[in-house]
Amino acid sequence: MTFITILLMAAITFSVRYLFFMTTLPFELSDKAKEFLKFTGPCVLSAMVAPIMFTPVDGLMIYSPYLLGGIATIMISLVLRNTFMIVLLGMTMFLLLKNYI
Repeated sequence: MTFITILLMAAITFSVRYLFFMTTLPFELSDKAKEFLKFTGPCVLSAMVAPIMFTPVDGLMIYSPYLLGGIATIMISLVLRNTFMIVLLGMTMFLLLKNYI
């Protein structure tokens, strides 16, 4: 039963994504929809990272490397617009905080 569920989920995911890349299907997203979809990646990443940042490991820690690294990454993202550099500097900040605090 689990294997069938996984196969069905894979088929649904593939078909939904494949429909947008088919050249024979006359489907074009509006400019507003394209602009809206630019925010999908940051929203998904934020939804995955927020519980990690704010979940206390041994009680609420103000000096948690997860929390401080997240705050530093947010500050960096306000200055830079290059996603790769934001991720790279955020990870560097987190690793420095985790190893030296």
